[in-house]
Amino acid sequence: MGIKDLIPTLKGIQKPCNVSVYSGKTVAIDGYCWLHQAAYYCALELVQFGINGPGRDKFVASCKQKLEMVIKAGVRPLLVFDGNRLTMKQGVEVERGRNREEARRKADEYARAGDMARAERYYNMAIDITPELANCFIRELTKANIEFYVAPYEADAQLAYLFKNNYVQAVVTEDSDLLAFGVTDVLFKMDRSGHGIRIDTAELNTLPEFVGFKNDMLLYACILSGCDYLESIKGVGLKKARQLVKDSGADIGAILRKIR
Repeated sequence: MGIKDLIPTLKGIQKPCNVSVYSGKTVAIDGYCWLHQAAYYCALELVQFGINGPGRDKFVASCKQKLEMVIKAGVRPLLVFDGNRLTMKQGVEVERGRNREEARRKADEYARAGDMARAERYYNMAIDITPELANCFIRELTKANIEFYVAPYEADAQLAYLFKNNYVQAVVTEDSDLLAFGVTDVLFKMDRSGHGIRIDTAELNTLPEFVGFKNDMLLYACILSGCDYLESIKGVGLKKARQLVKDSGADIGAILRKIR
């Protein structure tokens, strides 16, 4: 999930920030990020007993706590949830499924041995946020009359569309893909008190290695360095991809000739 090394590469334009800085504005929230964070606090119950077990109420309560915190900060939340899985990411999804199965196996082993600290760590890795689990929180949003959308596929494109068309003024997520999609104001790693790390790519050119870069150039560099949609090109990480794009002036033909 996300572009490897992109967030650390942009450290020079990262700023500590509280969501309250967006008071009076509409902010889009990557719903599945909240769902994964909420599952962390009740992973053992969710994996062992499913959504009808004791973990469901804890899961929903954690999601509602963040929602209430954002509203109290004066922000109007608009949540977007993933829809169908993309066929072109089938390989990634299969690998993630295998990893969850292996994590569940290890979690159960540690639980039987009485090592619950390690068991819980692996239960967190084994959790699968299913549509049924997501719907537990979506029902609460409906009751509270909070605006939300379920994307046709992954939420990224819809979040970017909302931002680019001025329906929202920022995006809250854990996924660096949003920067590649052209969202310039993103709040990452937001905790339960609303504190996180803000990246504004309008400041991208203040970084020496990104002088002269435009958003489409950042997108090309991210794609070249490897993402969930394409396998990485051998020997091309983000640093080399950035330099290739910069040297070629974002001329795709020139970039491909250099790679060959």
